[in-house]
Amino acid sequence: MLNKIWPIFLIISFIYAIITGTLPQTNNSIFESIDSVINLTLTLIGTTCLWSGIMEVASKTKIIYYLAKMLTSGEDPRFIARRLIVVASEDVGNADFRAMLIAEATLRAVEHLGMPEARIPLAQATEFIARAKKSNRAIMAIDNAINDIKNGLDYLPPDHLRDAHYKDASKYGFGVGYIYTHDNPTAYQQFMPNEIKDKKYFEN
Repeated sequence: MLNKIWPIFLIISFIYAIITGTLPQTNNSIFESIDSVINLTLTLIGTTCLWSGIMEVASKTKIIYYLAKMLTSGEDPRFIARRLIVVASEDVGNADFRAMLIAEATLRAVEHLGMPEARIPLAQATEFIARAKKSNRAIMAIDNAINDIKNGLDYLPPDHLRDAHYKDASKYGFGVGYIYTHDNPTAYQQFMPNEIKDKKYFEN
């Protein structure tokens, strides 16, 4: 994905630098300034990936340095906050659901505060997510299910689970035999399509 978007990002960064007057100053040609923008942009992209990766392995002592590097290099703090949400969901998941709540609150705080104060909730959330227990069960499960559907395992739900709130639905078997779980929580009921009824995406 980055291979497709980074040239566009470079162009936008260069135009922004010209408009705002933040194009790096050099003693030589404009081409050296362009080169500086390119190096900075590539550094931001690489640092963002590294920052996310370090959080995945919970390296608590090193992560703040790379957060600081992104902030001092001019990265949009809102982008960083959005990445925190992704990491909280993808790499922490339900091993510690508080990570998602903190990441979402951090985005709101960043939007309300702006820099330089936004650096504080960003650091707080980064530390929490880096220290949290990790689980990638959610992303693995949804990606496996999407892959199955794209590869032909695309089936309708069992008839007893299909909508029966219209006339003649029962003629097609829709809703027939449905068990309201609250009335009978121990009763067996098949939820997956017949063709993949034993398929599991989350292990117990």
